[in-house]
Amino acid sequence: MKSARSLYFLKVAELAFYVVELLLWKGFVLVGASPSSRFLDLWSTASSVVWSALTVTLLVLIMSFARDVRGTSAAGPARIAVALTAVFLGLDLLGLAVQLSDGRLPLPTELFSIVGVATSLVSVGAEAALWLALARALPNAASRTPAYFALLALRLALLLAVQLLPRELIHPLLGFTALGIGFTVLRSAVFVATQVIVLLALRQVAAAGHSSASADAPTPAASASRDLAVGAVMLVLGLAITLASYSAASSSSGGGRYLVATGAIAVGFVRLVRGLIKLSSGT
Repeated sequence: MKSARSLYFLKVAELAFYVVELLLWKGFVLVGASPSSRFLDLWSTASSVVWSALTVTLLVLIMSFARDVRGTSAAGPARIAVALTAVFLGLDLLGLAVQLSDGRLPLPTELFSIVGVATSLVSVGAEAALWLALARALPNAASRTPAYFALLALRLALLLAVQLLPRELIHPLLGFTALGIGFTVLRSAVFVATQVIVLLALRQVAAAGHSSASADAPTPAASASRDLAVGAVMLVLGLAITLASYSAASSSSGGGRYLVATGAIAVGFVRLVRGLIKLSSGT
Protein backbone atom coordinates (compact mmCIF):
# COMPACT_ATOMS: atom_id res chain seq x y z
CA MET A 1 0.00 0.00 0.00
CA LYS A 2 1.76 3.10 -1.28
CA SER A 3 0.00 5.53 1.06
CA ALA A 4 1.07 3.55 4.13
CA ARG A 5 4.65 3.52 2.88
CA SER A 6 4.56 7.30 2.38
CA LEU A 7 3.09 7.78 5.85
CA TYR A 8 5.92 5.67 7.20
CA PHE A 9 8.59 7.92 5.76
CA LEU A 10 6.75 11.01 6.96
CA LYS A 11 6.63 9.64 10.51
CA VAL A 12 10.36 8.92 10.29
CA ALA A 13 10.93 12.55 9.26
CA GLU A 14 8.82 13.78 12.19
CA LEU A 15 10.74 11.62 14.63
CA ALA A 16 14.10 12.74 13.22
CA PHE A 17 13.18 16.43 13.45
CA TYR A 18 11.94 15.96 17.01
CA VAL A 19 15.29 14.40 17.99
CA VAL A 20 17.18 17.24 16.27
CA GLU A 21 15.18 19.82 18.22
CA LEU A 22 15.76 18.00 21.47
CA LEU A 23 19.51 17.70 20.91
CA LEU A 24 19.80 21.33 19.83
CA TRP A 25 18.12 22.88 22.86
CA LYS A 26 19.64 20.56 25.43
CA GLY A 27 23.00 20.94 23.70
CA PHE A 28 22.88 24.69 24.29
CA VAL A 29 22.27 24.11 27.97
CA LEU A 30 24.96 21.46 28.17
CA VAL A 31 27.73 23.66 26.81
CA GLY A 32 26.53 26.66 28.78
CA ALA A 33 25.78 28.65 25.64
CA SER A 34 23.29 31.51 25.65
CA PRO A 35 21.97 32.01 22.11
CA SER A 36 20.78 35.48 21.23
CA SER A 37 17.11 36.34 21.37
CA ARG A 38 17.19 36.86 17.60
CA PHE A 39 18.46 33.32 17.05
CA LEU A 40 15.81 31.93 19.41
CA ASP A 41 13.07 33.81 17.55
CA LEU A 42 14.34 32.67 14.16
CA TRP A 43 14.65 29.04 15.24
CA SER A 44 11.22 29.07 16.89
CA THR A 45 9.67 30.44 13.70
CA ALA A 46 11.57 28.01 11.47
CA SER A 47 10.59 25.09 13.70
CA SER A 48 6.92 26.11 13.63
CA VAL A 49 7.00 26.38 9.82
CA VAL A 50 8.59 22.94 9.51
CA TRP A 51 6.02 21.32 11.79
CA SER A 52 3.18 23.03 9.89
CA ALA A 53 4.60 21.74 6.60
CA LEU A 54 4.83 18.24 8.06
CA THR A 55 1.21 18.50 9.21
CA VAL A 56 0.03 19.56 5.75
CA THR A 57 1.85 16.58 4.27
CA LEU A 58 0.38 14.33 6.95
CA LEU A 59 -3.15 15.44 6.07
CA VAL A 60 -2.60 14.73 2.37
CA LEU A 61 -1.18 11.28 3.08
CA ILE A 62 -3.91 10.32 5.55
CA MET A 63 -6.49 11.31 2.93
CA SER A 64 -4.73 9.02 0.47
CA PHE A 65 -4.65 6.23 3.06
CA ALA A 66 -8.39 6.71 3.70
CA ARG A 67 -9.05 6.25 -0.03
CA ASP A 68 -6.91 3.09 -0.09
CA VAL A 69 -8.87 1.46 2.77
CA ARG A 70 -12.28 2.56 1.47
CA GLY A 71 -14.84 -0.22 1.80
CA THR A 72 -12.96 -1.92 4.67
CA SER A 73 -13.41 -1.78 8.44
CA ALA A 74 -10.48 0.67 8.57
CA ALA A 75 -12.36 3.29 6.54
CA GLY A 76 -14.32 4.77 9.46
CA PRO A 77 -11.33 5.48 11.75
CA ALA A 78 -9.35 6.70 8.74
CA ARG A 79 -12.02 9.30 7.90
CA ILE A 80 -12.06 10.43 11.54
CA ALA A 81 -8.27 10.75 11.40
CA VAL A 82 -8.61 12.94 8.29
CA ALA A 83 -11.17 15.21 9.97
CA LEU A 84 -9.19 15.57 13.22
CA THR A 85 -5.93 16.18 11.35
CA ALA A 86 -7.62 18.93 9.33
CA VAL A 87 -8.84 20.57 12.56
CA PHE A 88 -5.38 20.22 14.08
CA LEU A 89 -3.84 21.84 11.00
CA GLY A 90 -6.23 24.77 11.32
CA LEU A 91 -5.31 25.29 14.98
CA ASP A 92 -1.64 24.91 14.15
CA LEU A 93 -1.83 27.50 11.36
CA LEU A 94 -3.66 29.87 13.71
CA GLY A 95 -0.78 29.61 16.17
CA LEU A 96 1.73 30.10 13.36
CA ALA A 97 -0.12 33.20 12.12
CA VAL A 98 -0.06 34.71 15.61
CA GLN A 99 3.65 33.93 15.88
CA LEU A 100 4.50 35.45 12.50
CA SER A 101 2.35 38.53 13.09
CA ASP A 102 4.91 39.88 15.55
CA GLY A 103 2.22 41.05 17.97
CA ARG A 104 -0.20 42.39 15.37
CA LEU A 105 -2.59 39.48 15.97
CA PRO A 106 -2.48 39.06 19.74
CA LEU A 107 -4.54 36.36 21.44
CA PRO A 108 -5.93 36.94 24.94
CA THR A 109 -4.18 34.75 27.51
CA GLU A 110 -7.32 32.74 28.23
CA LEU A 111 -7.99 32.12 24.54
CA PHE A 112 -4.36 31.20 23.92
CA SER A 113 -4.58 28.61 26.70
CA ILE A 114 -7.83 27.20 25.29
CA VAL A 115 -6.30 26.92 21.81
CA GLY A 116 -3.27 25.12 23.26
CA VAL A 117 -5.41 22.58 25.11
CA ALA A 118 -7.65 22.06 22.07
CA THR A 119 -4.61 21.53 19.86
CA SER A 120 -3.24 18.85 22.19
CA LEU A 121 -6.60 17.05 22.44
CA VAL A 122 -7.22 17.10 18.68
CA SER A 123 -3.66 16.01 17.89
CA VAL A 124 -3.83 13.00 20.20
CA GLY A 125 -7.33 12.19 18.95
CA ALA A 126 -6.08 12.17 15.36
CA GLU A 127 -3.25 9.81 16.28
CA ALA A 128 -5.66 7.51 18.11
CA ALA A 129 -7.98 7.38 15.08
CA LEU A 130 -5.06 6.65 12.75
CA TRP A 131 -3.95 3.82 15.01
CA LEU A 132 -7.44 2.29 15.02
CA ALA A 133 -7.42 2.40 11.22
CA LEU A 134 -4.02 0.68 11.14
CA ALA A 135 -5.12 -1.93 13.68
CA ARG A 136 -8.15 -2.79 11.54
CA ALA A 137 -6.11 -2.87 8.35
CA LEU A 138 -3.63 -5.21 10.01
CA PRO A 139 -5.39 -7.44 12.57
CA ASN A 140 -2.19 -8.66 14.23
CA ALA A 141 -1.44 -5.06 15.21
CA ALA A 142 -4.51 -5.02 17.46
CA SER A 143 -2.56 -6.78 20.22
CA ARG A 144 -0.47 -3.61 20.58
CA THR A 145 -3.52 -1.37 20.98
CA PRO A 146 -3.64 -1.40 24.83
CA ALA A 147 0.04 -0.51 25.11
CA TYR A 148 -0.26 2.18 22.45
CA PHE A 149 -3.29 3.82 24.05
CA ALA A 150 -1.66 3.70 27.49
CA LEU A 151 1.36 5.55 26.11
CA LEU A 152 -0.86 7.97 24.19
CA ALA A 153 -2.86 8.75 27.35
CA LEU A 154 0.37 9.39 29.26
CA ARG A 155 1.59 11.65 26.47
CA LEU A 156 -1.65 13.65 26.57
CA ALA A 157 -1.41 13.96 30.35
CA LEU A 158 2.12 15.34 30.06
CA LEU A 159 1.05 17.83 27.38
CA LEU A 160 -1.89 19.05 29.43
CA ALA A 161 0.26 19.29 32.55
CA VAL A 162 2.54 21.79 30.81
CA GLN A 163 -0.43 23.84 29.63
CA LEU A 164 -2.70 23.74 32.67
CA LEU A 165 -0.51 23.58 35.77
CA PRO A 166 0.25 26.89 37.52
CA ARG A 167 3.48 28.53 36.39
CA GLU A 168 5.14 28.08 39.77
CA LEU A 169 4.57 24.32 39.52
CA ILE A 170 5.49 23.84 35.87
CA HIS A 171 8.63 26.02 35.87
CA PRO A 172 10.79 23.40 37.72
CA LEU A 173 9.64 20.76 35.22
CA LEU A 174 10.98 22.79 32.30
CA GLY A 175 14.23 23.95 33.88
CA PHE A 176 17.69 22.42 33.98
CA THR A 177 17.19 20.54 37.25
CA ALA A 178 17.04 16.88 38.12
CA LEU A 179 13.24 17.11 38.06
CA GLY A 180 13.28 18.98 34.76
CA ILE A 181 15.66 16.47 33.18
CA GLY A 182 13.51 13.58 34.33
CA PHE A 183 10.38 15.24 32.94
CA THR A 184 12.08 15.88 29.59
CA VAL A 185 13.32 12.29 29.37
CA LEU A 186 9.86 10.96 30.19
CA ARG A 187 8.16 13.15 27.57
CA SER A 188 10.76 12.24 24.95
CA ALA A 189 10.62 8.52 25.70
CA VAL A 190 6.82 8.44 25.51
CA PHE A 191 6.79 10.36 22.21
CA VAL A 192 9.44 8.11 20.68
CA ALA A 193 7.69 4.95 21.88
CA THR A 194 4.34 5.93 20.35
CA GLN A 195 5.99 6.86 17.07
CA VAL A 196 7.92 3.60 16.89
CA ILE A 197 4.76 1.53 17.44
CA VAL A 198 3.02 3.40 14.61
CA LEU A 199 6.08 3.05 12.36
CA LEU A 200 6.14 -0.71 12.79
CA ALA A 201 2.42 -0.97 12.01
CA LEU A 202 2.74 1.26 8.95
CA ARG A 203 5.59 -0.88 7.66
CA GLN A 204 3.50 -4.00 8.04
CA VAL A 205 0.46 -2.45 6.35
CA ALA A 206 2.64 -1.27 3.46
CA ALA A 207 4.18 -4.72 3.10
CA ALA A 208 0.77 -6.43 3.27
CA GLY A 209 -0.39 -4.29 0.35
CA HIS A 210 2.39 -5.59 -1.90
CA SER A 211 2.80 -9.16 -0.78
CA SER A 212 0.65 -12.00 0.45
CA ALA A 213 3.41 -13.03 2.81
CA SER A 214 2.90 -12.56 6.53
CA ALA A 215 3.41 -8.97 7.64
CA ASP A 216 5.29 -10.26 10.67
CA ALA A 217 8.07 -11.78 8.58
CA PRO A 218 11.45 -10.13 9.13
CA THR A 219 12.21 -7.58 6.42
CA PRO A 220 14.99 -5.06 5.81
CA ALA A 221 12.46 -2.33 6.59
CA ALA A 222 11.74 -3.91 9.98
CA SER A 223 15.45 -3.98 10.66
CA ALA A 224 15.67 -0.31 9.71
CA SER A 225 12.78 0.46 12.06
CA ARG A 226 14.58 -1.26 14.92
CA ASP A 227 17.74 0.71 14.18
CA LEU A 228 15.80 3.99 14.16
CA ALA A 229 13.96 3.15 17.39
CA VAL A 230 17.07 1.98 19.24
CA GLY A 231 19.07 4.93 17.92
CA ALA A 232 16.50 7.49 19.08
CA VAL A 233 16.21 5.90 22.52
CA MET A 234 20.00 5.64 22.96
CA LEU A 235 20.46 9.28 21.96
CA VAL A 236 17.83 10.43 24.44
CA LEU A 237 19.23 8.26 27.24
CA GLY A 238 22.81 9.35 26.54
CA LEU A 239 21.79 12.98 26.57
CA ALA A 240 19.75 12.51 29.75
CA ILE A 241 22.67 10.87 31.57
CA THR A 242 25.02 13.63 30.48
CA LEU A 243 22.61 16.39 31.48
CA ALA A 244 21.86 14.81 34.86
CA SER A 245 25.57 14.43 35.59
CA TYR A 246 26.32 17.97 34.51
CA SER A 247 23.44 19.31 36.61
CA ALA A 248 24.73 17.52 39.71
CA ALA A 249 28.26 18.85 39.14
CA SER A 250 27.20 22.42 38.45
CA SER A 251 24.90 22.57 41.48
CA SER A 252 27.67 21.68 43.94
CA SER A 253 29.27 24.63 45.71
CA GLY A 254 32.81 23.93 44.52
CA GLY A 255 31.93 22.60 41.10
CA GLY A 256 32.80 19.06 40.14
CA ARG A 257 33.27 16.51 37.41
CA TYR A 258 30.50 15.29 35.18
CA LEU A 259 30.02 12.34 32.87
CA VAL A 260 29.50 12.67 29.13
CA ALA A 261 27.76 9.52 27.90
CA THR A 262 29.68 9.42 24.63
CA GLY A 263 29.08 5.68 24.21
CA ALA A 264 25.29 5.89 24.30
CA ILE A 265 25.25 9.06 22.17
CA ALA A 266 27.62 7.58 19.58
CA VAL A 267 25.75 4.27 19.41
CA GLY A 268 22.43 6.10 19.08
CA PHE A 269 23.77 8.29 16.28
CA VAL A 270 25.25 5.32 14.42
CA ARG A 271 22.03 3.32 14.71
CA LEU A 272 19.98 6.26 13.43
CA VAL A 273 22.29 6.75 10.46
CA ARG A 274 22.30 3.01 9.73
CA GLY A 275 18.51 2.91 9.88
CA LEU A 276 18.19 5.84 7.47
CA ILE A 277 20.69 4.22 5.09
CA LYS A 278 18.70 0.97 5.15
CA LEU A 279 15.49 2.86 4.41
CA SER A 280 17.00 4.74 1.51
CA SER A 281 18.73 1.73 -0.02
CA GLY A 282 16.09 -0.87 0.79
CA THR A 283 18.82 -3.33 1.81
